[in-house]
Amino acid sequence: MPAFSWKVELPDHKKKFYPASGGRALLSWDEGQSRPIAASTGRALRKAQHEGFEPLDAKELQGRVQALDEEQAWAWLLANLNRRDYSHKEALDRLRAKGFGGDAAKAAVERAEKLRFMDDSRYLDLFTSQKIAKGWGRRRIERALSERGIDASSCEGWAERYFDSDSEWERALVLLERRCIPERNPYEKWVRLLVGRGFDYGIAKEAARETLRRRHEGEAQG
Repeated sequence: MPAFSWKVELPDHKKKFYPASGGRALLSWDEGQSRPIAASTGRALRKAQHEGFEPLDAKELQGRVQALDEEQAWAWLLANLNRRDYSHKEALDRLRAKGFGGDAAKAAVERAEKLRFMDDSRYLDLFTSQKIAKGWGRRRIERALSERGIDASSCEGWAERYFDSDSEWERALVLLERRCIPERNPYEKWVRLLVGRGFDYGIAKEAARETLRRRHEGEAQG
């Protein structure tokens, strides 16, 4: 009976897409079968091969790949959580984009959440606070959170904590106060700016109008 044959090809590190965009390794085995795997899983499998790993069949090979995939997915997530926070969906998407299998990605995220390294409620508050500090309005923040798998409107007390009408109004004014008056159509341009930042249209109109009034009064007094 011929020996079971297999090989793992690693992505070329000289190519500009590797490894930041998730360049895959390619696992091949008997009868021309193959599948892409995460680059780090491929490197770990290549190391195991050099250390004497010789699977008897495809089942044993796939079992080892699964174990290494889970190990490497966890290592990647842990290293990146030391740099920044992730939502549940964001972490899953990033792991899958790196080439980790669905089961390995899910296991890594669930492990991180069990250990409280990740928490969507904590992420929601941190993300909201950071974006408010950058001048984002409620609607833009809600859209960005939705893209990350979090429905902010369903989180009890979120809107009241961060977005009463007075605080939105004050933030819109502060944002405009930092800017020079456009030479043409300042009111329209400022309204578009605020709406683009995620502020309510009504608040954007009033804030633009009030800022222009204050500027004109200041110029008259000066």
